[in-house]
Amino acid sequence: MENFQKIAVLIDADNTQLTKLEAVLHEVSTYGRIVVKKAYGNWRKDSLKNWEPELKRLAIRAEQQFDYVAGKNTTDIAMVIGAMDLLHTNMYDALVLVSSDSDFTPLAIRLRESGLYIIGAGVTTTPESFKNACDDFILIDYLAKADDKPAVEHTAEPAAKKPATRKAKKTVRSTKKPAAEPTPAAEPEPAPAPEPEPAPKKPDIREIHNLLHIASEKYQDADGFVNVSSSGLYIKRVKPDFNVRAYGYSKLPELLAAPPELVVLPGGMPGTTNLAKSPAVETLVRRTLEHGGRAAAICAAPSVLAQYGLLAGRRATCYPGFEDRCTGAQMVDADVVTDGPITTGRALGAAIPFALELVRLLTDEQTAARTAEEIVYRA
Repeated sequence: MENFQKIAVLIDADNTQLTKLEAVLHEVSTYGRIVVKKAYGNWRKDSLKNWEPELKRLAIRAEQQFDYVAGKNTTDIAMVIGAMDLLHTNMYDALVLVSSDSDFTPLAIRLRESGLYIIGAGVTTTPESFKNACDDFILIDYLAKADDKPAVEHTAEPAAKKPATRKAKKTVRSTKKPAAEPTPAAEPEPAPAPEPEPAPKKPDIREIHNLLHIASEKYQDADGFVNVSSSGLYIKRVKPDFNVRAYGYSKLPELLAAPPELVVLPGGMPGTTNLAKSPAVETLVRRTLEHGGRAAAICAAPSVLAQYGLLAGRRATCYPGFEDRCTGAQMVDADVVTDGPITTGRALGAAIPFALELVRLLTDEQTAARTAEEIVYRA
């Protein structure tokens, strides 16, 4: 992680979630020392009226920008001018643009060309052009919101009741009709609870796997080890919006150590025998299944899954002649069988339907059908 001494943060209030503002500043602080915090907007707008208390609390300078013409937003221009003013002071080594608006793409490109380290911060759906124009991009969807501190109610203690002084009662016969009791005012209906923010869509991890493969070849040392920090830095350079939290992990090593979605055991001899002898293979298969993944085996390899006790009570298929090694399985006369998280294939002749079944399980029916059509496969 970088350690910048002078970071300037510019916030586009029209395209930033107020609830994530403090979390963004906390995240930016991991890059170094923030010395400038400015938020741009027309604070007379109803949509921004809730910003004032938070701007004061977080010590963010509010830059007022009026809309000179109805329907025209001049906040973006004001923020661009502010960024260029900061650039020409030559005082800052990093600048943060907090916005999900792709209109800031040219600004990010220009600032980066001038040697500033540019950090963007926006939602997952921010256009790729803006993300790639930055050196780093913070996905605010995955930042935890600061817990709202409950307001402390100072309820005054009820005053002590004075003993009532009895007065002599006078019996007076009134000729007036008793006044009608006032109708109680209707209680106001409670405000509807705010709808929860939708969870961000989990990104496709295959792109990261490809980048990690490239990094492993580039940064591998003589002993075959790869520096995790170098790999993470490489991924950030190629994909500025990369964030391990988007994949459900807090740190890159946790992502690297995570089991795969699917483990496939190929058949053949002596490969099947070697698989059966490997403790590492058994550990990988079990960890994958324990974390909600899948295991698949074809030809003679289903016997390895049976050796692990994973086929007990399950329907399965295998290469003819290996049925007796699939202890506990309910053998089925079929090319491909899926029972729960386990998929088995009969032999080499079933390799294509076996592969298409795995595509279906990892994606959907449409993708599997499209793949079959592209390879001109007919069942």
